[in-house]
Amino acid sequence: MNMPGPEPVCHISTYRWCRKRSLNFLHAGLQRDPFLDSEDKDIAYLEVQLLEEVIKKRLRQGWPVCVHANGDAAIDRTLDAFGCARDL
Repeated sequence: MNMPGPEPVCHISTYRWCRKRSLNFLHAGLQRDPFLDSEDKDIAYLEVQLLEEVIKKRLRQGWPVCVHANGDAAIDRTLDAFGCARDL
């Protein structure tokens, strides 16, 4: 999207959507297996269905989409969501 005028002064080329929570330095992302000496696997910031919907929506709109995923389970979810969107 270019701003109006004879020469664009601004070009919007990406879309970023963030879900924030406080930093937790003891755990670092959604894991397949529990953390050492724990049963905790951390939390998913987004449910799989919402992640898929957001990725599909933005790709349909022509936006490049990038996802920052922490933890092996989070990366699995992200790759699966892009896999669901590849036929758009």
